[in-house]
Amino acid sequence: MNLPELDLIILKNLVTTKKHALEFANECDTKLFSTEAWNIANIIIGYVKTYKDIPTLKVIIERLSKGNNAKQIEYVKLIWDQLDKTVVKEIEFKHELDKFKNRFAERQIISMKEALAKQQPGAIDVNVAMKEMQKTFQSINSINHIKTYESKDVKDYLPIFVEKYNSKKDNPNFDRGIKTKYSFLDYATNGLKPADFVLIAGESGFGKSLFLQNIGIQTWLQDNTIDQIDNFTEGKNIIYFSLEMPYEDCFNRFLSRLSGVPSRDIENAHLDKNDFLKIKKCLDFISKYPYKFRIVDISDASANDIAIILNDCDEKFDAIFID
Repeated sequence: MNLPELDLIILKNLVTTKKHALEFANECDTKLFSTEAWNIANIIIGYVKTYKDIPTLKVIIERLSKGNNAKQIEYVKLIWDQLDKTVVKEIEFKHELDKFKNRFAERQIISMKEALAKQQPGAIDVNVAMKEMQKTFQSINSINHIKTYESKDVKDYLPIFVEKYNSKKDNPNFDRGIKTKYSFLDYATNGLKPADFVLIAGESGFGKSLFLQNIGIQTWLQDNTIDQIDNFTEGKNIIYFSLEMPYEDCFNRFLSRLSGVPSRDIENAHLDKNDFLKIKKCLDFISKYPYKFRIVDISDASANDIAIILNDCDEKFDAIFID
């Protein structure tokens, strides 16, 4: 069985680039694939969703070998041989994914057109036809916001539960979200996970913005400190939207939090020798630290405004903060 070229290109990206695999698993669905590719796509994406990593051929075969899956193993080997021969460029993934989604939309439209062509004038149930057309349009409109769901009898879920439990037992960080380094918040959320929405609420002047920026900074740093000049451990890429505070003020507060120097002294360039050295250390750290903290100053932004900015960003951020 030879898969269509576009399916092979997307699948090759999913088994070679972790970032693309996680993005696709979180935002898309296997229904985008042609019917010939559904089986292998479900295997690969199911693994990515479970382990937050990309599978190898060896891993998939070992997992399938636990059951009576001889035919499926041969199918996987056959497809994997095609994937090995498929050459992709990481920089072209977004372009290829757009073509992939467009192909799905075209097939939906053609299918609707063919169904309508079979209708006989005078015998058309208009309500049913309208509902089918609306379903098609909704399916196309949701391509970039596909809501996946999982339906299993609890008995069928037992092997997955046991496998996940053992993986968590062997690796305490398995399937945990991003830590904010606020113990009470990390305990309550078990770490921030994709699609999590956390709202910080309180009365005016109670320090919501300070608290939120502190969370953002600690999430950005993780276990790193400004005393480091190299040998950084894993941090996180953060984008921070400031809807009320101008960029310069937000940056000064950011620098104040890192250095421990009052923001008003930074704003007025009123630093003694000791404070100057603290600021210099922060600036040196920021210039060398490999993880990004992007501040976006945009007043009265709507959700659509923020979505457009995020879509235009070249970087992929681990967490989004909106103040």
